[in-house]
Amino acid sequence: MAADFTTDTDPVLLAYGQACFAAQALESSIRLLLVVNSSAKTKLAVSPTVLSEIEAETMRDAIYTLFSRALAVEYFTAAEEKQIKAAMRTRNYLIHEFWARHVARMATPDGRRFLIGKLHEIQLELVAAERILASLIDRYLGEHGLDLQQLQELALSQYQAGSGDAGVPGG
Repeated sequence: MAADFTTDTDPVLLAYGQACFAAQALESSIRLLLVVNSSAKTKLAVSPTVLSEIEAETMRDAIYTLFSRALAVEYFTAAEEKQIKAAMRTRNYLIHEFWARHVARMATPDGRRFLIGKLHEIQLELVAAERILASLIDRYLGEHGLDLQQLQELALSQYQAGSGDAGVPGG
């Protein structure tokens, strides 16, 4: 019986994990935007040092505080701001309310299908807002001869090497 329940709930938990990953990517992109903006203003290369400084300054900040900081230093259209703020509300709903409202749906196949669909919708909303931030980040990185793909490759190489000390290309 327990094995059946686990098998039945695995797709829901996978969908939840994917939505949570998108939520974290949204928050991380706000931080990265602050990093690249700070680097551009100080004429310093995007580096692990600058990243660490911003991370240390913001690690306890709620997502709304982070976005307020980003709004103070970066221009967003009204539509972009509205979309990102809606995604932040959705992120908070996902993290703080989703299971309280829907846990009973895990007990039935129809409920689990509903949850998977709802989580997929949430993930898509979060990813769309994160793409707005990514486009702004890419603009700054382009000024340093970098792009997000290069940073992702750097992060992967650091992960594989077990170190965060590798240099940033183009820095």
